[in-house]
Amino acid sequence: MSSEQQDSYDALPYLSNVMHYTQPYHIAAIAQLFGMNPPRPETARILELGCANGGNIVATAHAFPQATCVGIELSARQVAMANGIIQHLDLKNIVVKQMDILDFSEQEGMFDYIIAHGIYTWVTADVQEKILRICQQHLNPNGIAYISYNTKPGWNMRGTIRDMMLYHTKSIKDPHEKVVQMRALWQFLAETTQAGRDSYSLFLNEEFKLFAEFDESYLFHDFLEAENNPLYLHEFVEQASAHDLVYVGDTYLHTMLASNFPPEIANTLSLFKDDLVHQEQYMDFLRNRHFRHSLLCHKNTPLQRAISAERLINLYAVSTLEEVQDTQVPAGKTVFANRLGNLVTDNPIIIAGLHCLREQFPQSMQLSDLVAQVKLRLPSDLVVDSATIEHNLADILLQVYTKGLIELHACPLPFVITVSDKPKASTLAQWRITQGIKASNLRFETLTIEHPVGGLILPYLDGTRDRAALIALLQEKVSSGELLFDVKKEGNEVELTAAQAQTVLAQALEESLQLLARSAMLVA
Repeated sequence: MSSEQQDSYDALPYLSNVMHYTQPYHIAAIAQLFGMNPPRPETARILELGCANGGNIVATAHAFPQATCVGIELSARQVAMANGIIQHLDLKNIVVKQMDILDFSEQEGMFDYIIAHGIYTWVTADVQEKILRICQQHLNPNGIAYISYNTKPGWNMRGTIRDMMLYHTKSIKDPHEKVVQMRALWQFLAETTQAGRDSYSLFLNEEFKLFAEFDESYLFHDFLEAENNPLYLHEFVEQASAHDLVYVGDTYLHTMLASNFPPEIANTLSLFKDDLVHQEQYMDFLRNRHFRHSLLCHKNTPLQRAISAERLINLYAVSTLEEVQDTQVPAGKTVFANRLGNLVTDNPIIIAGLHCLREQFPQSMQLSDLVAQVKLRLPSDLVVDSATIEHNLADILLQVYTKGLIELHACPLPFVITVSDKPKASTLAQWRITQGIKASNLRFETLTIEHPVGGLILPYLDGTRDRAALIALLQEKVSSGELLFDVKKEGNEVELTAAQAQTVLAQALEESLQLLARSAMLVA
């Protein structure tokens, strides 16, 4: 990375957040489906290259105290931010070092997982080559590397937008002002093309709507950095191959499957079924894909491309699919759906299994545990052996996973969904809330706590306070004006007695605690 890039990251840090798709528990599940025997995420050695302010790798170390985590980052300001968080959380299993990737040496040792998110296409060719060489020389035999990058053809058109922004801001030095001017140009272009029905106007308007949601640091580093060199999937795979690395797949596995296209397109894509990269490249053409999350392993690692349900045996399933009413479905059929799609079935084993998973959400269930629970739920007159239940469940879980409807994890995540007498929250979530940052949970998600009491009470859930102490704390917040609430009846405010107010606070507290538990914020 050049000194110019280092200066830009010091001036405008790239705020790294938790990213579940980079996490070893997610990556290892995909590797297992492809026949690998990946290291246990809970005790793994994990390296993140270009870790920015540590938002992702610190969350890993926090969630898995038996893992060993190392972050590498060139920006001194961002390293200082990361180490401040590490010190506050008193994490003993992580080190974040200020280092140029080019200076990475054999002294750093070997790793089970190597993560390089959002750097590969933003650096020069020699740094790209070094990233791949680190994966080649520092990845353990069954290890997996994750590398994300801007890809074509999607970035061919985005490259035009980038050119506009670079031209418009070329005389401006301050990164913050560059972003201000970039947004101003977007606003002008969006307004002037809003009424246009031609393909170019429609494209610009859709892109500008998307960019409006991004923060300042993302916009600057994605569009205004000196380096941004998107490449096709086949080009990336060729570069990896030169370092004896093999493409395993994408962390969004359902995007790899031709069967998820309409039948007529899937039939054509099936002509390339014997060449995975060739087939996926054509899928990128069809989707106009602009970003990829690729997994690599050593070339001598055995891979089995035909995914079988038997490989789910040690994995953990997480599902938000729930039963819904649909008058278009024939009698006797049950519909399960979430925001990503749906499933229709009349199989009592599958129905019981999906109900069980939904009740457990956000916790995961290993297949063997799910089999035991389903066996208890089946009607007494339905006699089915455990092997049949397991076969049915494994088949349907693989089916909905490859459609992108559920998650599979290689290990359980360290949170609880029951609220104890003295609730305790994730210390990382507590820290983020006190810093005015969106909370992150132990499912590696960033989220807004909607309940007003939940966000207020979270920093105090340290495992020392029972309900009475928490209610007393809320009463203090009401007295100080920090917590406002009123009760209305028929549109008019009602003045509560002290006992009634305490009852209302107790109810609000319980609601917020249940919400935090179901948001994967609480620990044992």
